[in-house]
This record gives sequence, C-alpha cells and structure tokens, in this order.
Amino acid sequence: MIGICTLLQSSSNQRSKLNVDLQSYLFDHLSIASSVGHLRMVMIYYEMSKAIGNPQLMSSSLIRASKTQNDLIAGIIYEQVSHSVSSRQATLYAILAAHRYELSKQDWLSAICFKQCTQLRGWRWMEDYLDKRIGKIAESESDWMLASQRYWNILKGRIEKGDYGLDDELHLSLLKGAIQKGKIESSTLTSSLDHSCIQLVDVERCKIRIPEQQNYFDSLLVERVEVWDQLKDRYVGKGLGRSPDGNIAVVDEYIFLDMVFKNPLSAEICVKGVKIYLKSLTEEEQDLCEGKVEVEGAEDLNLSPLECRKVSLKLLSKVPDIKFEIVRVSYNFDSIFDCSQDMRKKGKRLQKTLVERRGMFYSRDKSMEVAVTGARPMVELSLVEDLVSEVYAGESVMGEIEVKNIGKVRLERLSCAFSHDSFFWICDDQGPEKGRSIYETDDEGQEGEIVLELPNHLVNEPPKLIVDKLEPGSSMRFVLGCRGESVGRHETCWLFSFQSATTGECFTYRHVQRLVVLPSLDIIPIITSNQSRDAFYSFSIEIENKGFNEDLELLMVGTFGSHWKSKLRSDKKSDWVLVNREGESRVRRIEFDIFPWSDSEEDRMTALMLKQLKKFLIKEELKDSDVCCSKVKVCACTTGLAGGRTIKLNSTRLLETIASSHRNLRKKEISSTFKTLRDSDISLIFPLSSTRSLDLVLLWRTTDSQRIGHHYLSDLKFGSTVDVVGGILESFEGKAGGMYEESQREQKALLGQWKRSEYGRMEDPIRVELEVENDFFDWNFKRDGPFILKVKFIIKNLSTTNEASYDLDLLETRGENNLDSKKEGRKSQRRSDIIKDEDEEEEDEEGCDWIGKLSFRGTLKRLETIELESKALWVGTGIRDLGSWKIRTGYTDQGKLKELRFDKNDDYDRFGKVYYRWKTVGERKFISVNEIN
Repeated sequence: MIGICTLLQSSSNQRSKLNVDLQSYLFDHLSIASSVGHLRMVMIYYEMSKAIGNPQLMSSSLIRASKTQNDLIAGIIYEQVSHSVSSRQATLYAILAAHRYELSKQDWLSAICFKQCTQLRGWRWMEDYLDKRIGKIAESESDWMLASQRYWNILKGRIEKGDYGLDDELHLSLLKGAIQKGKIESSTLTSSLDHSCIQLVDVERCKIRIPEQQNYFDSLLVERVEVWDQLKDRYVGKGLGRSPDGNIAVVDEYIFLDMVFKNPLSAEICVKGVKIYLKSLTEEEQDLCEGKVEVEGAEDLNLSPLECRKVSLKLLSKVPDIKFEIVRVSYNFDSIFDCSQDMRKKGKRLQKTLVERRGMFYSRDKSMEVAVTGARPMVELSLVEDLVSEVYAGESVMGEIEVKNIGKVRLERLSCAFSHDSFFWICDDQGPEKGRSIYETDDEGQEGEIVLELPNHLVNEPPKLIVDKLEPGSSMRFVLGCRGESVGRHETCWLFSFQSATTGECFTYRHVQRLVVLPSLDIIPIITSNQSRDAFYSFSIEIENKGFNEDLELLMVGTFGSHWKSKLRSDKKSDWVLVNREGESRVRRIEFDIFPWSDSEEDRMTALMLKQLKKFLIKEELKDSDVCCSKVKVCACTTGLAGGRTIKLNSTRLLETIASSHRNLRKKEISSTFKTLRDSDISLIFPLSSTRSLDLVLLWRTTDSQRIGHHYLSDLKFGSTVDVVGGILESFEGKAGGMYEESQREQKALLGQWKRSEYGRMEDPIRVELEVENDFFDWNFKRDGPFILKVKFIIKNLSTTNEASYDLDLLETRGENNLDSKKEGRKSQRRSDIIKDEDEEEEDEEGCDWIGKLSFRGTLKRLETIELESKALWVGTGIRDLGSWKIRTGYTDQGKLKELRFDKNDDYDRFGKVYYRWKTVGERKFISVNEIN
C-alpha cells in the first residue's frame, strides 16, 4: 500500500509511465493470470486504474483472468467486474459470480450476489435462471411469496412470448409447492401477481352455434358467402320475409357457445369454474341469468401439454323478444389464479370492394350478440351419411334424405336449391314404386323418333317443393338424385327454405355436401360432310374406356335436335362393348348420318334473344318472365341393342338430368366467349339451344359391378351461321357505354365478342356436290359417236334459318375462271385473296365441254336440297376436268338476293354500302374416257 500511496503522490509523468506498463500487462493476451499471485496483482492494478480514472479498460482483462480453474477466484473476479460496468452488464457478471461461488461451495456468497441482481430482461434463459435461483434462495429463507413471484415470472414470460419450454412441468410444480407451503390463498395471488397474460380462450375462434346448423364449423359455410347470397336472392327473394342478420335463437331452444381453450405450456393444467357473463342490449338491467337466460356450466378441463380443445356451453332463453351479448368469460387457472377474458371481438376492417361491404361490422359467425325470437320451425337433415361420396363421371345414383321439423311450430312450403343443380337434384316423382334409378326401361323395345317439347331457356328452375306442410316433430323422406360431372373434387351448397305457419316469416337452412368425381369414359366427337343426297353430315364419336377396370356395355344412344335428326349406321353388338383386356383395343367408333328434320319449326328463340339483347344494350332491366316460358319442339332419335330393352328418353327423371346438364354446359360455353357478361345476364339473353345444335346422350353399364350412367354431349354444331346481330351492333357502334371510361371499354369489348360469336359470323350457306356414275369409261367413238356423261349437281342449303339463292354457271372454263379471278384481284387485292382459285398454278388438264342448259338459278328454303342435271361431252379420248364451273351464293331476304358486306375497298352501291357475293369455283374432278374397238 505504501507503493500505491507513493504512486498517487508522484508526478504525472510517472503515472503515465505506470499506466503504460499497466496496459501492457492487462492487454497482453499471451499472459495467463491464473495464480493467486496474479490475482493479487490484478486487484492492485484494478485499484490503481480506478485512481488513474480508466476503470472500463479493466473488464476484458479481468474476464480473461477468470479463466482460472479456481471457482472461488473466478467468482471474486466476476464480482469485481460487476462494479465497473453498466447496470445490465453488472447483473450478468453478478450472476456469473454467484454461479462460481456456488460451485466453490460458498452458498452464502452466491446468495449475496443473487440478491444484488436487478430484474434481467431480453435473454430468456438467463432470466429463467435468475428467477429460479432467487426463488430457491427465497424458499430457503421461507419467503414463500417471493418464491411464488419468481417462479411465476418464468411461466409468465413463456406464456407472453408463446415460447414454451420442456421444463414447464418443473416450474409449475415449484410454483404450486411454494403456494402450498406458504398457504397463500388464490385471491392473494390474483391481486399480488400480474396474470393478465393468461388468455386460455381463443376469442376470435369462438362462435355461437344454432342447433339447426349441424356442420357449422365447416369452413365452406363461412367462406362461400357469395354462393349463399346468390342462392338466397335467386330462390328466396331479395329481402322477402327474411330474418335479420346475426345469431337468432328461439325461445326454449338450446343454442351453444363453442369456445376454444388452448394450453400455452408444455405441462398439464386444469381449468375449473368456466362461467360466462351476459349483457342485455334491450333492457337496463345487466344480469339476464336470473329467470331469463339459463347457462349450463362446463365441466372441469384437464388440458394436456399444448392441447387445443373445443368446449360447448348450452344457453337457453326463457323469454322471447330479447337481445343479449356475451361479454366476458371467467375461469380458474390450475387452482392458482382466478382469470377472466373479454369476449368482445375486435372485428374486421371494411373489405376491398363495395360488394363485400355488408353493412355489418361482424359477420354472422363472428358476433357474440344473440337475438331471441318466438317459437319457429327448425329443420334437421338426416341420412346424409348414406349418400355416395364418390361417383364416376356420368354415373347416376339415387339416394334418400330425411327432413325433420325439430321446432315447435308447423313449417310450410319446404323447398331446396343446389349450387350445382347438375350434381344433385330432387326427383319430382317421389314414391317407392318409382324405384331407385333415374332410368326407366322400355320392355317393348321401341326405337326411332320421338317428338318432345322441352324448355329452351337458361334460367334456373325454381327450387323443388319438398312438402307443403310439416308438423312439429314429424319428418319426411324424399328421393335425391346424384350424378357425376366435371372430374375432380366438388363442394356443393344446399339451401333449404321454409316459412313459419304462424308468422309467415321465411327461414333458411344451409348444408355443404362434398362429392368426388372419378374419370370414366373419354368421348371425342368428329363431324364431316356427307356426299349423299339426303344426309347433310357424317358424325362419329370415338369412345375409350379410361376409368373402369372392367368391361363396359353401351346400352343406348340418342340425339336431341330442333332442326336435325340422326341415324345410326351400324348396330353390331361388338360395337357396343368396350373391353378392358390387354391386347384388345379399348376404343370404339360409332358413326351416324345427320339429316334435316322436316318437321322443324321456325327459329322464334333467336328473335327473343335479339329483343333481350336490345334491352341489355340500352340498360333496360331484364326479367325472368320474358324468357322462362319459351319452349322448343325437338326430335329425339334413339337406338338400343338389338333384341334388348331400351331406356326411355322421355322419362321425367332422365329429362330433368339432361336439362340440368345442358344448362351447366351451355353456360360454360357462352361464358368462355362472352367474358364480360355475368351469369345472370347470360341466363336472360341466350336460349338453351340453337337451331344449329344437336345433343347426344350415351347410356352405358359396367358388366361386373352393374354401375349405370350416361354421358351427355351438348351443342354439337351443324349447318352454316348467319349474321343476325349486325344491324343491332351497328346502331350501338361508337356509342358510349356509360359515364365512365371503364364501362365504355366493357361496351366496346362486348360488341366485339358478339361479332366474333356464332351470331355475328357469316358463312356460305350453299354446298355443291357432283355425282357421276364412274370416273373411268371405255367408249367406241367410231360406232357410237361422242361420249356424253350425265352429271348431277346436288345443291344443299346448310342454313337452318334463312333461304339462300344460287347462280350456277357452266359457261366459263377453269382457265377463264382463273383469268376472272386475276382481273378481280387487280381491282381489289384484299378481295382476290379471299376468292381466288386454290389450283390456279396448274392448268395442264383440259376442261370439259358442257351441253344442254348451262346456267341455273334459284332459291332454296332452309335445309332444302335440289338436284340439277347437266351433260359433259367427249368427242375423243382423254382426261377432262369437271371442275370448270362456278357458283355465286347469298342469303335471300324478302325475295331479293341479300349480298353481304365484305370490305371497304370493294365497289360501293348507290346507298354507300359495300357488298359482295360469295364465289365458289368447282373442285377438280377428273373423268377419263378411253377408245375401244
């Protein structure tokens, strides 16, 4: 100490010199300060550095000196460091010193260091260690309240951060032990310790469940809000006697509060005394539990580590016409704390679009408010589990559903609607005598043509009326059809609507049914022209068995068309079986001839469609009543197995299935073309089928499992198109579609979609086919003179709606035709690109000479065929081309040839409009005549 005093009294130069030596010792990392002598020297230097005024330089050197194996020396060094650093670091080094003291069996020094530590925040494991050691010290000193507080700090930190530990069970047992040894009451702990972090109830997942909503936890009942609203608006009516939004309870009927309890610790806990508190929203008094609303308490819960459990509390209202809110829930946490939580939810901010803003701060499943009404009917659905959950594409099965009135009031006019009405439907003809199949067999085996009158609109059918009246407690069963369409997984929404017999109020019940559709058959349609006189087209389908692991038998095939009918070419039994054996083809090809139906009616639906289109373009409201009454007469052609029983295509169940499938497929087709139109607009503008449409139904049955079903191909197009919307679109061309730029763009896009559709395209209505006896002839010119060949021109009008005129000219040869095309090309380059002869590059063969009548003109009615006869002359042997003819065609309007607009570069008539006629040059057909003696 004399040396230290001398140093303090020395000059500043000597101090600086000593300071340099001190720093060289303290920061020399090669030296090992581990002996007691070094420790004494370090302590002396430490005191000297404090006197010089630079104590912060000592912390790193002292820590380096603490590497000694002597725990007592290390504890002393750490304790000295804690006096020269910040408060946060001081706590850390005090903990390290206490730990080394504890290792050196100096518990009294360890306790002193722990008591000097302030609360440490930010390092979880160090916090837990400090709280645990202080808790142990408090237990040794019988300070049970302090021990409880320290043990609780460990658990509270883990609950707040959501970071559980594997030793939660140990700390929870230490906490319970301290409370039990200190005989601390739960009320004292609740008031003394901060337990606000305990939130065992997940409030945002709590729901009020009405008994009629059995699968209320199904996410689709919450997510598919738009689907439910569309079904309500479509079938129930907008605001038609509906109950108010929110949770509606019925007097003397139980409702349930579904709460979710979550254990935040990896230790088993017990939750006792769960109780909810209600607040009246209609009366001044706050307590409704006495005589008005009964709440059934929950049993004690033993939650496993990190367990999440749903608990339901029953609520029963004894008084109608009141409204209350669940505001708070209380419970006891593992016999330690009495806790409570606020049940009021935060709610959701307004959504992105105005459509999603429902005018409610909470959706129905989020609100904790309950309105109690008087007695009302309620629906319960059963036997749903018996329905098939997997079907093959095209397979049709039947099921039975039971609906029961579990309310205390009679319900009236119970009906049901489906979001996928082609997947599920309610059969009109109920009763056990109808069987459990949608197919009715015809024992007489009658085949041929059947005339049917079917609806021709896309408006969804009204919901099926299941029962007109249903008394309380009574039930009714009805037959439900199920069909597989659109391979994949589907979730269908069922909406039941009914009325109360006492108040007339309309109620709804929701159900979600899942269905998996598996692949079965792959059908590819092929349409080609037909060269015969009567048939207009050849139609075939290629069928491949892709889904079944067994043989499949085709039972029957049929077509529906308002202007077309079909005839099967082959009825071999081998063509009707799709085998599933290796080495044999799984593909079958069935061919048809397509003929015009002579009894077809005029196209009245197109006129109605144009009327609806005009209303839509001028923003006039479209109504269901304008189109839902339209019907069309169709020809159904059926063909079954020879000698077997056929299926009735005109049966009610099968026709309903076909109609729903047709609506679904037709809407998808139109939506792909008219992308700016909504589904509701499509239903009110377009017909279900057009005059060019032909639908095909193919019924099949598996040979082993006896599964039965049918595939449906809709809107197979035959015939030529005619522009029926050109005049309407011209009147709206260039006109604004509204006040805003977006609506104007939509209007322009819509007009373009109409022009590119089948209603805006113009196709050649006339098809010409040549018919001769043979292509090769042997002729004796010396004996018989010139050879004369009879040539038949078969001219068909492919239009299903309009008359067509033709002008057949045999005067010009092929070379002249080419010359005319080149002249026309020089007048208008764009026009010549369209109506040029495809074979003008080769003119080696000589054209034939025509005799007799060389020019034919006339008019054909829709789908009419005419046969013209001419003659070709050979005066010597050779090969002649019968393609030396041309024809001009066009649609006829009121007895005049209606020529069609083509291009602005063409010639103008006196009215300033541009027209042209289609020009068809005959295809090459070579006839060879040889000389014989």
